[in-house]
Formats: sequence, C-alpha cells, structure tokens
Amino acid sequence: MTLGERIKLRLSQLGMSQAEFARRTGLAQPTITNLISGKSRSSAHIHLFARELQTSIGFLTGETDEAGEIEQSQLPQSATSSLAADQLAIRMLDLS
Repeated sequence: MTLGERIKLRLSQLGMSQAEFARRTGLAQPTITNLISGKSRSSAHIHLFARELQTSIGFLTGETDEAGEIEQSQLPQSATSSLAADQLAIRMLDLS
C-alpha cells in the first residue's frame, strides 16, 4: 500500500474526514487530497500524520503492516516533557 492508501485507510477506521485531518495537521486540504490520490508520494509532515491518525510512522511508510495505536504512555518520559510535536517526533526517531 502507498502512503496515500494508508492515510485513507486510517481516516476510514477513525471516521475522520479529509477536511478534519487537514485542520488537525495544519495543512491545506488540497495537500491531503494530493497525498491520498497519489499525486504526492511523500511529506515532511509524516510525524503529524502518524500522531493524528493514531498510528506509527512505520505503518505510514510501509515498514510495518501493524496500524496499532501509539499512546503517550508508550513514549519515554523525557520525550513528552514540554516539547513541540515536531520535536517529539524527531526525539523518538533518534531513540530508535
């Protein structure tokens, strides 16, 4: 599955519209539409997608087929203290 197909799947599973997903990620809806339709194949905002779709970056990139939810309790305590979302994602990647 492509990134767009995986985003579409998770949106469906969560009952979330593309408009709501765009609002939550702070991106324009045409950007989301382009990803889902395959016109765009990657994004620098994949960490935001994973957070809002309650899944892992690995699932979205196709590294795993497990779409399991990532909960705050699964993150290292130091990674969750007063960091912005994009810093948190970078910190998590550095740990793995």
